[in-house]
Amino acid sequence: MRILLAEDDNFLATGLCLVLHDSGFSVDHCDNGVEADIALSTTPYDLLAVSYTHLRAHETKANLVCRL
Repeated sequence: MRILLAEDDNFLATGLCLVLHDSGFSVDHCDNGVEADIALSTTPYDLLAVSYTHLRAHETKANLVCRL
């Protein structure tokens, strides 16, 4: 399973990526909505994990989830 993690807290993202990778998942990390939009445009993902409390609203598009 390939996961895109959109999280702007690098400490938290690093820990999550390590745990998920060690559990057998393929994980890519982006730290804002613009990067998430680009990643979803170029790579197929099975899951998008987004921290809406941290990403700025103007960077996060409703179509991010719809792309999956």
